[in-house]
Amino acid sequence: MGNVGADTPFLLEIEMAFTPKNLNSGEVFVAGRIVKGMVMEGELVDIVGYASEVKQAKVTQINQRNMNGISGMSCILQGVARQDARQDLWRGQVLASPGTIQPRTTFEAEILIDERIEKISQQPFQGIVRYRLHIRDTDVSGTVLLPLGKETIMHGDHFSTIIILKEPLALEVCLQFSIGRFLGQGTITEIIE
Repeated sequence: MGNVGADTPFLLEIEMAFTPKNLNSGEVFVAGRIVKGMVMEGELVDIVGYASEVKQAKVTQINQRNMNGISGMSCILQGVARQDARQDLWRGQVLASPGTIQPRTTFEAEILIDERIEKISQQPFQGIVRYRLHIRDTDVSGTVLLPLGKETIMHGDHFSTIIILKEPLALEVCLQFSIGRFLGQGTITEIIE
């Protein structure tokens, strides 16, 4: 099953994963939002994120849905042990065409700090800032490095910086994310490592 951009590599953001008792051993139910591309029953996909290594599984029993213009899919993955499903499948991971995306922790981004945040705090940011970043469908801790020569970031500032995540995620150039609850937004401009 597929969606718009079916000629591009498949990418699905995992929203939930669990192992119902009626599934066979080595199978897990996964559902999420299709970002691009398509996948067919019987094809292999990479499971990317929250680990430095990429795991593979086979897609079976696809069910595609479209709600409010958002294309989603649920499927059964074969080749994932039950203990792995409980420990290694998380919201925020992705299913992707094999070899098309890798887990990364460090990237460059354009950041826009929200001007309205002044109503919450009048203090500027100084030094290295650690925040929860909302990337894809998950929250992860990240370190925001101030640009060289800039000692203070004020509310409403727009700047380019490097961010280091505590956990590796499936990152791509142009991927948008948010910083803190209401602090600001960012767009990935370059993957570093």
